[in-house]
Amino acid sequence: MPSNLEIVSILANEVFTKDNTVLKHGADILAPCSSVWYGQQVEEVRSYLAIAWDSLGDHKSFMADEENVDKVRGSLGPIVVKGATRDLINAHFEVEGAPFSVLSAPVTEFGIVTPKAGHEAEVKNILTKLAAFLNEAESAAVGGVFAPTVEKEGSYLLLVGWDSVEEKSAKGLEIEEELLAHAEVSFSHVKLLQHEGA
Repeated sequence: MPSNLEIVSILANEVFTKDNTVLKHGADILAPCSSVWYGQQVEEVRSYLAIAWDSLGDHKSFMADEENVDKVRGSLGPIVVKGATRDLINAHFEVEGAPFSVLSAPVTEFGIVTPKAGHEAEVKNILTKLAAFLNEAESAAVGGVFAPTVEKEGSYLLLVGWDSVEEKSAKGLEIEEELLAHAEVSFSHVKLLQHEGA
C-alpha cells in the first residue's frame, strides 16, 4: 500500500472552475502511481492533485523522466493562471492507506504545520491527540491523519476529512487552537474527486 502522498496545488483559471474534471487527463498520465484525487480549493480558485505513491522513490523515478514531467505540465497548462507557481508537498505515512478515507471525504482539510522553535515535541503530541480525536466515533470528522513532510524537515501535513466545511466540532477546534499556540499552521479545504483511471 502507498506510503508517500504528494500534494500539488496551483492557482487555476475559469477553465478549471467551470469543470474540475479537466484534470482527468493529468491524472491519466500519473498511471504509475497508486491513486489520484483532484479538485478545487473552497477558499480560492486553486487546483489540487493528491497523488499516492508506493514510495518516495517511485515518485522520484517518475519525475526523473523528462517526458513524464512534460506530459503532466502540458495537461495542467490550460487551467493554470499565467505566471502562477505550484506548491508541492510530499509526506510519508507510516500507516498504510492512512490518508485514503480522508481524501475521499466530501471535503478534505489540508494543514501545513510548522512547529515554532523549541515546540517540536508539543506539536507532535498535539497532532497525535488531534488525530486520535478525529478518528473517534463522536467526532464530526470522517477521519484525520498527519505525517512528516519530506521537503521541510520538522513540518507536518495534517489531513482531515469532513462532510462539509461547517462540520468542525468544539473539541476539535479547541485542539486546533492549542496547536496554533505552538506552530504556524496554514489550512485549506478542498473538494476532491478520486480518479477512476483512463
